[in-house]
Amino acid sequence: MISRKIDLHIHTTHSDGTYSPAQIAAKLVQLGIGTFSFTDHDTISSLAEAEEICMAHGLHCLPGVEFTTYIDDKEVHILGYGFDRTNPAVNRLLAYFFDERLSRAKRILQKLEAYHKPLTIEEVQAEAKNAAIARPHIAMAMIKKGYVRHFYEAFDLYLGNNGVCYERKFFIEPQVIFNVI
Repeated sequence: MISRKIDLHIHTTHSDGTYSPAQIAAKLVQLGIGTFSFTDHDTISSLAEAEEICMAHGLHCLPGVEFTTYIDDKEVHILGYGFDRTNPAVNRLLAYFFDERLSRAKRILQKLEAYHKPLTIEEVQAEAKNAAIARPHIAMAMIKKGYVRHFYEAFDLYLGNNGVCYERKFFIEPQVIFNVI
């Protein structure tokens, strides 16, 4: 019998989460959570792993994603659940986000170069694996290179909203996201 406990807002290492889907699965089982949703930022790349987790542990996964948008120059996150992940409109939107995140990462890397913290896009992609690149992936590459001691230092000095290498995310109208979901 599946537990009635649920968690419908979980980020994995496929976006800005700290733990892999497998590590999260172990924690879900430990906590008795029977229904969950991986809602990574602008990607559904963790959903295949979520299906495997469900089969292995008898859990229920609701397909999810957290899209980033802006309303009146304020960042807003829109959660989408239960969509058809094979829908062409969903996949076009996700591909757009993937490409835009890659472009943003390259702009951040250019700024890091100016601060004598060179990273290649390949080093960052190694951290992201097949997921859309997020700032935590850049932070992890910085740690590996010895540029910063920990994640928080990378964000405080370079990658955070007030960091010297910050790059704003791209803009997409909320209504576009609503229509796709």
